Amino acid sequence: MNMKYVDESNEETKYGNEDETECEIRKISEEALAQIVEKKYLTGIRTTKLVECGIAFQGKRACVLSRVLRKESDQWVEDEKKG
Repeated sequence: MNMKYVDESNEETKYGNEDETECEIRKISEEALAQIVEKKYLTGIRTTKLVECGIAFQGKRACVLSRVLRKESDQWVEDEKKG
């Protein structure tokens, strides 16, 4: 999963070294991604590649987690990370 934090200026980003609030909103973003699978939101989608995003925010802080999926046969498979 890709993880990026954006502060209220919407310009600075930082990776890692999470404080308590960032850990909390990261967890909620992970739960949002899990909900996509749990609720079977991908059922019936007619494409071969897509990006899932889990978004959470608290005040002026936000966390966006994402994963890229591709369809192989009738199964969605997470793309391998590049770079």
